[in-house]
Amino acid sequence: MRQAIHEHAPELGEEELTTLARVAGGRLGRALQLIDSAAARRREALIAVARAVYADPAFEPADGTEALLAGIAERGAEAKTAAEVQVESLELTGKEAEQRVRRAQRGAEREELLALLEELESWYRDLVVVAVGAEAAAVHVDRLEELRTDATLERMHGAEEACELVRAAWREAEELQVSTPLAIEALLIRLRTELGATAAVA
Repeated sequence: MRQAIHEHAPELGEEELTTLARVAGGRLGRALQLIDSAAARRREALIAVARAVYADPAFEPADGTEALLAGIAERGAEAKTAAEVQVESLELTGKEAEQRVRRAQRGAEREELLALLEELESWYRDLVVVAVGAEAAAVHVDRLEELRTDATLERMHGAEEACELVRAAWREAEELQVSTPLAIEALLIRLRTELGATAAVA
């Protein structure tokens, strides 16, 4: 995976290559998506929200939700544009073309939501592994400095619970038709409950 990413993005450093390979979970297509500059910005926004949950005393779940929804919408817009270009070369009726574009957009938005939740869970997992001294197992090796600051023993139990909450949200999003805005905000409220109590501990 690291070699394949390097071939497409030779400018990336070793830590970034390892991180993207681990975040992608062995899926080359996802890894190549993550190389994109827009995807990198979405990752930055996600990690900022993940940290703000426990590090920002003024954190508002509604604001975090808005930031994450913006990334999902951006990914959907990218897929919509690509699909519109694709259908131009196909002999489709106006309705068929519209449906194909809409499916592509919705599919990309759902895929982005699931990927977002996967990485959110991996961030809280990293808090646990770094807290117990297992840095080699961390996913976000390009953010170890921040993780070392955040990964306190006092925060470890909350981080473990946070992982379970995100996994449950992922399963619901994967198996059910959920309202994305409501699902994300409800998750951030629960995460704040679990981790907010340790926001002042560092």
